Amino acid sequence: MMLATRTNKIESVKKLLELGANPNAHDDSTKYFGQSAVLLACSFNRPSSKILSC
Repeated sequence: MMLATRTNKIESVKKLLELGANPNAHDDSTKYFGQSAVLLACSFNRPSSKILSC
């Protein structure tokens, strides 16, 4: 979910959500500093409204 969000892959995000991915789950690695996919999407300079509305 994090990779699909970070690379703005809207169809991948939709499919992951259909399969039950939790967009609010926090990443426990140091790569994303505990952020969730939603927080990651919001941190972009120009957040994708399509990603945020999935």
